Amino acid sequence: RRSSLLAPKMSSCWLDAALADASRHVHADVATASQDDVAATRQHWPMLLYSHAIGHNMDTCVLLFESLASRGIIVGVLEHTDGTASPYTLLRPDGSERMKYSEYAMTDRQKLARRAGELLEAAEHLPKEMASWMPPTDPAKAGDTRCCSYPIVLGGNGFGGAAAVMAANGASDGCTVEGLLLQDPTLGLGYGMLPPNGAGQSGLPTVTYVSDQARRAGTMYGTRTLHIKGAKRGRTGSFTDAPLWGALGRRGPSKIHKELVQSMTAFLWTRDAISDAVATGSLIEVVR
Repeated sequence: RRSSLLAPKMSSCWLDAALADASRHVHADVATASQDDVAATRQHWPMLLYSHAIGHNMDTCVLLFESLASRGIIVGVLEHTDGTASPYTLLRPDGSERMKYSEYAMTDRQKLARRAGELLEAAEHLPKEMASWMPPTDPAKAGDTRCCSYPIVLGGNGFGGAAAVMAANGASDGCTVEGLLLQDPTLGLGYGMLPPNGAGQSGLPTVTYVSDQARRAGTMYGTRTLHIKGAKRGRTGSFTDAPLWGALGRRGPSKIHKELVQSMTAFLWTRDAISDAVATGSLIEVVR
């Protein structure tokens, strides 16, 4: 698997040991779309642009995102340059620069603004790049980027959730952001820069997934909040791939993973937050 090839190159990543073993874990329980289905829906593929939590990086949820991609969803995961990502290499025009986790590289407000800006930059440029990677099926439309106007959902875990909310609120009218997908969002780190719950881009359907801890804390945001029973938060929490390598929490981590994939897939394809399909699963509790 791609994840098993990536891991050895990232010795500073805290999730390396798990990722390096990824080839032993398959997604036999996750249905994949047929090639005919993919071809028929190609110009309507949903795109998830995802912001990682503090101390995480773009590889934190490799298996979760591979499962979504197997269902026809384009997944773009950002590795932010605000100092909150685990060590990474930043490519600059004059060469590469090794970046370390730096809690004080920016103020918290600057970090949030940087993350939101990077999400919006990706939302603007990635569909155009996709147009060159995958030309339209109709040759007459070659070079026409309008045919690659994918419906975009912004997502994030923890502080990444706050960044996604801020980015969605600041998206231009021409941006095709059609929804928000949040996992244990730490909206209190918005420092007054986020719209109140229900304000701002209130027309955007939003699904918020919360762990046991966030459920007890009363975390809710957007159209629908779903509690994933047995899910844990943090670096080895159930919204990362780490629990797939250990029996963390009261529920089997593979079952949590499977139900998350099913729910997220239903929302990303329809952007219908109140659909019954989004809340289907024995571990899913509708909070509101």
